[in-house]
Amino acid sequence: LIVTIGNVIGGGVLVALVYWLVYRKSSPPA
Repeated sequence: LIVTIGNVIGGGVLVALVYWLVYRKSSPPA
């Protein structure tokens, strides 16, 4: 159960990081 929770949290962080990088790259610099 601990490993599963860790994988879910780790996966969520990874997805969030990739989404943030793509969003920052696609959006024009302020």
